[in-house]
Amino acid sequence: MANAEEDDEDSPLDSDVSIPTAVNWEEGTEDLNKKTMDELWSMLGLGEIKAIPGFNSRIDPDGAHNPWDKTDKQWFDDPKNGKEFELRSHQLVGIVRMAQMAFITGK
Repeated sequence: MANAEEDDEDSPLDSDVSIPTAVNWEEGTEDLNKKTMDELWSMLGLGEIKAIPGFNSRIDPDGAHNPWDKTDKQWFDDPKNGKEFELRSHQLVGIVRMAQMAFITGK
């Protein structure tokens, strides 16, 4: 078995890794912490639907049904089953920040 030093030598990320300087990685999300959920959704242009397109709208908290299985699709389509999928505030803040980084800084 190879030791850790040998593994590091084979790593494709050894010396060519550079962190982009245009992105301030130390900056947090302080500017978004006081935003309401409605404001965060509006910043993404999703204020009306308050959902991420392509995400499942319902979850099975028991894990008995698979949202990617075609045979379980009917179960998820019934609003009486499972519970509505909702992002937590810190998750929505993360999505807003990633969108800002992608569209404002191009990174």
